[in-house]
Amino acid sequence: MVSQEYETVGDKLPQANENICDSADPAASRRNSSEEELSDDLPADDRIERRVRQGAILPLSMRLVMQISGIGCCQECTGSMALPGSNSINRNGDDANHEETALLGDYDLRALRRQKSAISPLVVGPMMMPGNIDKENSLLERIISEYIASCRFYGCTDRVNAGVLTTLRFSLPSLRVSGSFHDADMLALAEIMIKYGNGALRYIKRLDFSLSSKEGKLNGKAGFRSHGAFTLAKILQISDYIEEVFVDRNRLGPYGASALFIACSSNSSLKRLLMRRCRVRERGALAFAELISTSSECGLVEVDLSANGIGFKGSVSIERAIVERNQNSDLPALIVNMEGNLVLQEVLNGVTHGLGIILALMGSSLLSSSVRHQPSRHVVSCAVYSTSLIVLYTSSTLYHSFFM
Repeated sequence: MVSQEYETVGDKLPQANENICDSADPAASRRNSSEEELSDDLPADDRIERRVRQGAILPLSMRLVMQISGIGCCQECTGSMALPGSNSINRNGDDANHEETALLGDYDLRALRRQKSAISPLVVGPMMMPGNIDKENSLLERIISEYIASCRFYGCTDRVNAGVLTTLRFSLPSLRVSGSFHDADMLALAEIMIKYGNGALRYIKRLDFSLSSKEGKLNGKAGFRSHGAFTLAKILQISDYIEEVFVDRNRLGPYGASALFIACSSNSSLKRLLMRRCRVRERGALAFAELISTSSECGLVEVDLSANGIGFKGSVSIERAIVERNQNSDLPALIVNMEGNLVLQEVLNGVTHGLGIILALMGSSLLSSSVRHQPSRHVVSCAVYSTSLIVLYTSSTLYHSFFM
């Protein structure tokens, strides 16, 4: 039975269709008219549901989001977003091929950002999709079933991730895992991403694992390690549609980081890679410098390697690689955040500035005793000077001590 949202316009199908877009293609209108004539013998509910799947009728929720976000509802502005189960997807080929390659939803995030709306395109895009309403299309159920079966196979049945299921069910462009997510969970996710990542799941543009490093622990540790990073690297190695990957605070280590860098060096679609506090270390930094500077297929434009204990040698190698890469006009400019990686220098700064606090306290005591019997202007001047020294060295010590 069609939901009440569609039933309210059931008696006004022609009027609703005319209000969607005034610039419809005449050929498309004739084709829709012929389809209506062929389906006159269908019940009213089936005709409504069929026209919704074909994009002829927009649900009220989609119209409301369009009005709030300022996004138009004509064919030009919505053409980049295919409705799940619509006939506009993969019209060529037989039904079997259609079921295998049909998209549950696709997004043009750049086009949505150009609408200059205050609402994030990661929210607007999914909310404009009515969801999978095709009862006969079992592709969505198959993908979800395969993911749950993979979780059971890899021994994480009790950790079927709600973030992954939500992304699959509602075709979200950002896959943000929630709760406990570890190496075995990454293997289960890889099973469906490797199989459907360039097909039915091509709408996924971002992989966000930053929350898994804060929530849920396995054997006393949160997030995934080098084995999960290697599995993620295999996903990125074959993906043509993932543009952003966030793995902040997951302890990948130099080996896991090197595997990711190898995958990124041959991936032209990946643009952003955030790896803050992933323990890349000097060995991982040298691998990054070697792979990224010489790769002509790498599409990265922003990388965050801050607070990874890279050290002086690794930092210098990356800086030289960035300069060498940016001198090549044929490659996209690369920006790398290297803050908080000079470990020895930061430790020495913290120690020496801590000694400065002690000396400032001793000097303040001597100054106060020497001006005890002096006029008040001398006392005030020495107090302001001593206070400024103590505040200066204290703030500097704290800054260099918590750089990680």
